[in-house]
Amino acid sequence: MLGDMFKKGLFVESDHKFAVKLYHYVFDSEKELYEKNRIFSDAYGQVCLRLGECFLRGNGVIQDVEKANNFFKEASENANGAHWIEAEDPYLLNLMEEAPFSKNDIDIVEPDDSPKVDLAALMAEKLPVYKLSYYPERELKEIYSANPSIASFGDKPFRQIFDEVNEGNPRSMYEMAVICDMGDKNCPVNPVLADYGIYLYHQSLLKGCTYPLETLGICYYNGEYVEQNFEVSIFLHQLSEYPMSLGEIGVCHANGKGVKQDYLTAYKYFSKCLMLAPERGGLTYENMTIIYPKLPCFEQDKGFINHCIEAREKYHENNYEFF
Repeated sequence: MLGDMFKKGLFVESDHKFAVKLYHYVFDSEKELYEKNRIFSDAYGQVCLRLGECFLRGNGVIQDVEKANNFFKEASENANGAHWIEAEDPYLLNLMEEAPFSKNDIDIVEPDDSPKVDLAALMAEKLPVYKLSYYPERELKEIYSANPSIASFGDKPFRQIFDEVNEGNPRSMYEMAVICDMGDKNCPVNPVLADYGIYLYHQSLLKGCTYPLETLGICYYNGEYVEQNFEVSIFLHQLSEYPMSLGEIGVCHANGKGVKQDYLTAYKYFSKCLMLAPERGGLTYENMTIIYPKLPCFEQDKGFINHCIEAREKYHENNYEFF
C-alpha cells in the first residue's frame, strides 16, 4: 500500500523509484517466508503484479520486458482466490492476462526516473582521486600463504580473491577492500592494510561496482582515511541501493552539510530509510525524535515520538551518527 501511494503520489510526493524499492522489500520478505512455510501469501502475487507493471513500463526502473513477463507469470500462478482478484486494480489484472509481452507489443518509452547510469564514467568524473601511499606487499603475502577462507564472502579462499584482484575483477576488489578495511573472523584487521582497502574501494567504483558506495559515503562524511567532503558523501549515498544511505542523506540535510539545511527534506529521507530497514534504524529513529518537533507543517503527535523512542531502544546500533 505504501508502494502504491508513492507510485501514484497519494498523500506523498510521487516517487516511482522508491515505490519499486518498497515492492522489492515485500517481494524479498515473502520469498523468505516461503522458504519457511512453503506457502506464498496474497501479498506475493500482488507485489509480483506491481513489479511486472513497473518493469513493463519502465516506471522507477529500467524497462525490461523479460523481467516483466516473469513477474506477471509469478503473479498469475499465485493469485490466491476470488478475493485477491476482486480486490485488485483491473488495469493490472488486464496486464497479467495479456502477458507475455514482447518489445513489439508496447511502445518503448524512457523510464520515469533517470536513464541507467554509467557508474564507471560517473565515478571517473566526480569521485576524488585516491592515491595509494604504498603497496603492502609483505602483509598480503603473509595472508596469501595462510590462505584463510573468508567467511564474509561464502568462505571464499583468500588466494582466489587476491588473484582476481590482480586480474582486475571489480567485485573482488571490493571484497579485498572489506578484508583490508574491516577484517574477517578468519582474517583479523591489520591497520597497515587500511590504506590499501580504501584505495580498492575507489578502484572498484571506477570499474562500475556499486558495493562500495555506502562505505565510501560514510568515509567522506566523517573524513575517515579521506579528506572530509559532504558533497561527495551525498553523491555516493544517492547512488547506493543500501537503505541506510537514505538515513545518511537525511543527516546531511538536517545538519546543512553539503546541502542547504532543510528539516522537512531530512524527515522525508529518515522516513524512507525506516520504511525499508526499520530493524536497522536505531539512530535514525533517534534522529526522527530530534527533527520531528522542528517541523511546523505537522500537528505534533506525542504517540509518534514515543514510538520512535521505543524503537530507538529496541533497535539500538552505533554505526550511524546523530545529527
